[in-house]
Parts: sequence; C-alpha cells; structure tokens
Amino acid sequence: MILFLIHILLSVLLTYFSYDLINPSFNPWINLLIILGLLIGSIIIVALLAILFFIISFLIAGKRNPKGMFKHHLMVFYSRYFFNIIFRVKVKVIGKENLPKDNNFVIYSNHIEYTDPIYIKQVFNRYPVAFISKESLFKIPIARMVLEGIGCIPISRVADRSALNSIVEGIKTVKNGQPMGIFPEGKRTYSHQMIEFKSGSFKLATKAKATIIPVCLYNMHETLRKGRIGFAKVTIAILPSITEEMYRDMDTTDLSVKVHVMIDQCLTDLQKNQ
Repeated sequence: MILFLIHILLSVLLTYFSYDLINPSFNPWINLLIILGLLIGSIIIVALLAILFFIISFLIAGKRNPKGMFKHHLMVFYSRYFFNIIFRVKVKVIGKENLPKDNNFVIYSNHIEYTDPIYIKQVFNRYPVAFISKESLFKIPIARMVLEGIGCIPISRVADRSALNSIVEGIKTVKNGQPMGIFPEGKRTYSHQMIEFKSGSFKLATKAKATIIPVCLYNMHETLRKGRIGFAKVTIAILPSITEEMYRDMDTTDLSVKVHVMIDQCLTDLQKNQ
C-alpha cells in the first residue's frame, strides 16, 4: 500500500509538471481530458520505471546465491504491489501456525492459475522458496532471469530423463538448504476440481528426507477472471506438515494419495464455508 501511495504521488507530480510545461489555453473540458491523459500516462511511466528498477536489481544480483533472501524479498515486495494491489487480489491465509521451523521442506500444492507460485511465495516470505517450474517459462528472457535468480528448476512436461534430472537437481537443492515448491498435478486445473497427483514428484521430498508442507489454494482462478471489477478474494491454507518420520515407511504412491486427500478435503471445507 505504501508503494501504491508513492506511485500515485509521483504520478500526480509528473502530471503537474507535464501540464505546466504544456500549459494549453483550451476550455475547461479539454483541459480536464488533457490532465486525465497525462495522469494515466504518468501512472504507466512510473510503473514501467518500477519494473525497470526490479529488472536491474535482479541483473546486478545475478544467479549468485539463490538462497540469499535479497532477491526473494525483492520479488515478494513487488509481487504484492502488482499482483495484489494492481490486480486487486485479497489473500486470506489459514494455518500460519503450520509454517515450518527451518528450510528443510518441500511445498506440495494444487495448481489453479499460473500466478499460484507468486502468492505462495508471499505467504512463505521468510523462506527462500524456489519452484520446480515448467520448462517453457525459461524461454522468456525476463522470466528466466527471475526464476534462475531465485533458484527455480525447469522441468519438461514429458516424463522423460530430463524430467527425472530436474527432480534429482531439486533433491540436491533441498539437501543444500533451499526449500522447494512443486505442483504434483503437473498442470493447471483452473478450478477446484483436482486431478491425480504424479507420485514421482514426491521423491523430491522423500529422497531429501524433507518435511512435506501441503498447501491448499482456493479461488485462485478469480485472480485473472475477465471482466472482474472488484477484489478477488482467495484463500491459501497451510495444512499440517508431514515429517520424514511420519512418511518413512510409505511409498510415494501412498504418500501422494495422502496429500491429495488432505488438500481435496480442505477444498471441500472451504467451499462449504463460503
């Protein structure tokens, strides 16, 4: 909110000085249209400058030390501005008491919209969480810079050797002290109807002997719904963790079913309470 107020203040000042330089001698209605046009243009200019500063900051930081919190804090700071205030999204968080005590964990969540990781990072803002992300995102220069900067790992949608290598790299990352997030459905559902989890994704946690943090995302498809005017109210529920001691004797298939049931039940409960 502070950044938004600063944005508006800078836009108003830019509009004032721009209008003062033009100083047209038109009737009041034309003057009003000119002022509104200048204000809108100023808002866009300030937003572009903010994005430019964000990009420059990431370029300076580079790929060095993805566990370092600077880039993660920077990403969360800007995402709250652009994805919460500009996109008008109100996030309700349930289960903060279930946040992990250290960095040895893997987040498993249902997947509704492409912005899901952004809102998850806002909730886990005290941790350098990276994600196993779809390979195509890394083909976009700016997205690649940000994703690689915070330690995200690309994965192919095809269950081939490259996908297995991505999981192996993720295991090494978790063992090295950086928590990861993964969407075991493998694709977005755009709804509250979950699909079957890919059991192989749970090797990311079991091989690293990391705590599993199930996360339930609710109403995320509202964030990008066309024609929405008001705020989109979404819920992120952090469910009770599953420690290595709890899943030690389970195979990945049983473990994936257990986490699926937990998240699905949470979705059902949230729908009943709306």
